[in-house]
Amino acid sequence: MRRNCSNSCSNCRIRKIKCDGEAICGNCQKRGLKCERPGDDKRSVRLTGTETQRLRNLVTSLQETLSKVQAIVFQDRQAPNEAILTELKQILSPQIKKEEPSPEVPKRKLPVSIGATSGGSYSIFGPTSAFYNLVEMNPNSASVDPFDNMLMNSSSLITCLENFFKFQYPDIATFIHRESFLNDFFHPSTFKGYCSEELIYAIAALGAKCADDDHLRHLAPSFFETSKTKIFSKKISVPHVHTLQALLCLSLYELGDGNASSSWMLSGMAFRMGYDLGFQLNPRDWAIEQSSDKTHPDIMTNMDVMVRSRVYWGCFVYDHFVSLLMGRPITVRKSEATIPSSEHLPNSTGIENFIFQPSNDPQSVANLDASQSLISLCSLSECVGSVLKEIFSKDSAGDDMSYLTKRKIHDFNEYLSIWRSKLPVEMRWSKTTLKRQNYNPTHSNFRLYYYILVLCLNRPFVNVKTEDSPSHSLCINAMSELATCLDKFNQSGLPPSILIVYSSILGISTTLLKIHSSPSSMSDSDIDNLKVYYTTISRSCQNWQLATRSLFYLKSKIAEMGLNDLTKIIESAAEEYQEQHSDTDWDQVFGGLNANMDWAMSDNVFSNFFDFLNTDDVTRDVS
Repeated sequence: MRRNCSNSCSNCRIRKIKCDGEAICGNCQKRGLKCERPGDDKRSVRLTGTETQRLRNLVTSLQETLSKVQAIVFQDRQAPNEAILTELKQILSPQIKKEEPSPEVPKRKLPVSIGATSGGSYSIFGPTSAFYNLVEMNPNSASVDPFDNMLMNSSSLITCLENFFKFQYPDIATFIHRESFLNDFFHPSTFKGYCSEELIYAIAALGAKCADDDHLRHLAPSFFETSKTKIFSKKISVPHVHTLQALLCLSLYELGDGNASSSWMLSGMAFRMGYDLGFQLNPRDWAIEQSSDKTHPDIMTNMDVMVRSRVYWGCFVYDHFVSLLMGRPITVRKSEATIPSSEHLPNSTGIENFIFQPSNDPQSVANLDASQSLISLCSLSECVGSVLKEIFSKDSAGDDMSYLTKRKIHDFNEYLSIWRSKLPVEMRWSKTTLKRQNYNPTHSNFRLYYYILVLCLNRPFVNVKTEDSPSHSLCINAMSELATCLDKFNQSGLPPSILIVYSSILGISTTLLKIHSSPSSMSDSDIDNLKVYYTTISRSCQNWQLATRSLFYLKSKIAEMGLNDLTKIIESAAEEYQEQHSDTDWDQVFGGLNANMDWAMSDNVFSNFFDFLNTDDVTRDVS
């Protein structure tokens, strides 16, 4: 197996070919070239937030100075050259003085009291708490028990863990840091507290969902229940980062099966545990208070702070995503956080089986680091937070969907447009690049999240027939790009993630809404898009119950209402894809469910995506 090369030689860089990383690489040896590597590889060097802000301030200052110089040089007046030169010196002289460092403003220290008497990680209590100064630090109680080492000998479980990290990571599960988890899993002697039995089983449950083997897929419910039992039997009252992560994995599992309420409850418990741990706070800013007068040394290493940062901002993204889908207020807020933004963390060696490996095809793209996509996901989540704030503010409360005014939608769409234009070069995409490049899971999460947000925002406007409607155009373009992205996914044969399932359901519902509201406007591209969405959902049925339920609900609802035109479209899409589910399969999937489909309406997010099928009037006053 070719090992990952972190520093290609100069010749391979110039020729833009893969380097094997050997002392004298195979390419140079074959061509008789001198194999050299630059001694200073700065590709992974990142500026700190302070340095970035200082450079931005410098650019702003230089732009202002340049504007003043232009105003003097090109002013419409006859002035002596000496006078102009004097004015220029006055403007430029402050700029050439040596910049004196500004005095550092001391950071406000947050007084906290830390207790570990329950035997778990440190619980944080602020100065208003009744427990403040009433807890004791017990060094012996802060340790955590490593997991059962025998789990490493389970080939089925290992395979499921590999599946998760190859096909569903980072996706929307950015609250997990793969390297710290695997380091604890494979090296229990250096256990850092980022792995536990309940987290192992929770991740394995998600990994089993995307297995090709029926036997492994059938293990998913068992893994899920094992993790859930371990948490609620003894861990729910003991705060740990790995227990928080396990709860979110269980929430993600329930979300994939369409059990919205269960998913919401599990994620809520995880976030509460996070605040118990103070995961939103930077430990460097703690002023630790104890009942004793003894000072306490730093209780966290820099690496611990970085991992906690990854966990917090991953929770931030997941909370906003779930709140968007369910139309509920957010829980994790940026305004409450002092933890620094997530940065690139060191990579591990020997975990190639847990990393998606792109093919050698010229159309393949290199993997993105999870920290890169997380930054972009956080920016999208900020937009989600603003949207939900508008929805739930007292000024927008009403039954007329008044929050969806054209002005507000325009502002949100402008934010998304700027977000996309400012992506790093390696993360940018267009419909052309989507067609050309192979599907890569590490590039898909921020793209799919973007499409989901665009469609959720602009879906009510898809039936607005004015040619100059920006929301209408944006929605049409998003549906077209999403279909291209999902088509490449279908060609890849890879298992679907949660974002794949939800984006395909939202895509097919938005397209059907457009056709249902204006049958005469149906185009060939609409039919082509529907076929792609239908194929994606059908492929996902063997992995996620949400896909199966949504497809069943859609077919049944259209047939029940006698919508012949839509029935023909769905039948046409079905012919494009050879369905893998027989009537017996459907009976097994829906065994025990009520025939009147109350199960679909009560606790499944997807039913809201097809609410237009329940009314003849799908227009809405959105001016």
